Amino acid sequence: HSVSDSGTHKLKQFATSVNWENPSIIARLFHLCQGTVAIPGKRPRSQTQPQQVDPRDRVSPTGLRMRLLVLPYFLKSTLAANSFPSCVQVVFDCLFGPVTNNKLRSQALYFVHHICTRAQEQKLSLMAPVLLTGLNKITNQLAEEQSLRVLAYTGIGLLAKRAPTMFKKDTAHLTKLFDALKEESNQDILLAVQECLSMVGQAYKSVVGTQALIVEALLLENICSENSQSRLAAVHYAQVVFPFSHIPSRFVCMLACGDSKDEVKEEGRKGLRLHVKRPEETQSVNQQPPDFVSMVKYFHNRCKLSMQSGGQYKTDVGTLPYPPPVLSGAIQFLRACLSASACVTEEQKLTNQMLPSIAEYLSALEEEQVVSYMDILKHALKPAGSSELHSVAMQALLEAAAASLNVVVPQLLASVELQWVKGFTRSSSPDTRQAASRLLAILAVHTDRGKCLELAKQTLEDTTSDNYSTQHGAVVSLGHLVGSCLGQLGPGCHDVGSNGSMESMETSDTEMIVVIRKAIRRLTEFLGGGTPIPQLLASALGALGDIFRSGPVPLPDGGVGVAVSQGSVAAAAAAEG
Repeated sequence: HSVSDSGTHKLKQFATSVNWENPSIIARLFHLCQGTVAIPGKRPRSQTQPQQVDPRDRVSPTGLRMRLLVLPYFLKSTLAANSFPSCVQVVFDCLFGPVTNNKLRSQALYFVHHICTRAQEQKLSLMAPVLLTGLNKITNQLAEEQSLRVLAYTGIGLLAKRAPTMFKKDTAHLTKLFDALKEESNQDILLAVQECLSMVGQAYKSVVGTQALIVEALLLENICSENSQSRLAAVHYAQVVFPFSHIPSRFVCMLACGDSKDEVKEEGRKGLRLHVKRPEETQSVNQQPPDFVSMVKYFHNRCKLSMQSGGQYKTDVGTLPYPPPVLSGAIQFLRACLSASACVTEEQKLTNQMLPSIAEYLSALEEEQVVSYMDILKHALKPAGSSELHSVAMQALLEAAAASLNVVVPQLLASVELQWVKGFTRSSSPDTRQAASRLLAILAVHTDRGKCLELAKQTLEDTTSDNYSTQHGAVVSLGHLVGSCLGQLGPGCHDVGSNGSMESMETSDTEMIVVIRKAIRRLTEFLGGGTPIPQLLASALGALGDIFRSGPVPLPDGGVGVAVSQGSVAAAAAAEG
């Protein structure tokens, strides 16, 4: 040992001054590790007799201890990483040769990392298939050697970054890594597999044809896995491998929005561009969402298949095709697809002038395509949905109805009752109440006057409810409904005053004028100082504004006879602001 220690000490002294890119030095080190080998290209003595080496010139490969000393010096040399086939032969001798141990195997795997990062592309293309075979053998056969498997998975990732074509041709490599996420229990190995998957992902970017279908199926399988790491990897790959316009991968992101793990959920929202964007994040031409019609058709079919199999989300009050967060994320993304397909500009979004473009786009679609979108929204508005889901779905339904009066409104009136929509004006969510109130008014305009009048009377009664949500929803709805009723009055009805006769009017006009006056009086009472809730004051003030913006109002001479408190108006304005 004293001789060995002395030699090792001298080596450390000389190592800093040695040129490790000297071909002569590197060749001698390889010769030391390999011993005498047949030289490629050297002609044999005869056609039938193999190449012979004089026994006196034959050198045996060095032993275990010497190889442990030599391999670290290969890591200092780029020339060693490009010495094909000697570097590969040394790697395999150290990994699977008769004279080896785990320490030498570790050194050999570090040498593989060095080769993957420093070898020239042309030479690495020759070595990559052989190296990958060796790395896979380590991960498959040395289950008990955890540290070696960690290094092997890292080597696979590094190899994928330098030789992506080899991986892209065979999706079995990707399948094996996803399986490893489910099978591995050691945390260090799991971390190595995750890092490997992140490096391998770029190799499958923009995959097409059969390979793309295999990757899609793999992601759809793993996003439903019980293993959270598999789900996280699946949603990550959905973003890395496929473009933003790819429909199945966006569906994977939708499913991730309902995950129980926050990191998976956030990654899913990121894949749908629903997360809070950083200033440097911009939406380029290559990041346009899928076509609206295609995305709706795909998701609608998925919902039908889910419901046929019993649904994925069941409660005491009903069943949904997917959990509420999934449907909420899906609807928000479908609205983004609708805006993009309708060519809505950023300026239109900022000024809230999107409806003309959306209306023009929806008018060009077939009725069946719009109906599919409506079906998705009506699924989301079932009682089993959450308050947040109802808010998102109702706003989407309002947008579609306001933009497509000729298609969406008749379809809604034929499939749902006005009372169903009115029920959402009592929701616990303020956004749902606001959207439902507007939608209710739009639908009421397109029904007969009797239904519209009856609806206004019911809403007027709800303003006296002790329940805040019901009262607030009624106040907001009253403004929109009365505005709609004004448009249904006959000629000359708007100018009638307290001294004007209503005897010559139709009965429906007379009843409507009475309801309009009662509604305005009731809304004014909220501003008389008797309502301490600022939100109700603001809603009442807004409702009155909606009414008077709709046209001339048939008020009696002298007004409605209710004094308005200046303090109430100030409080309402503050709440509105």
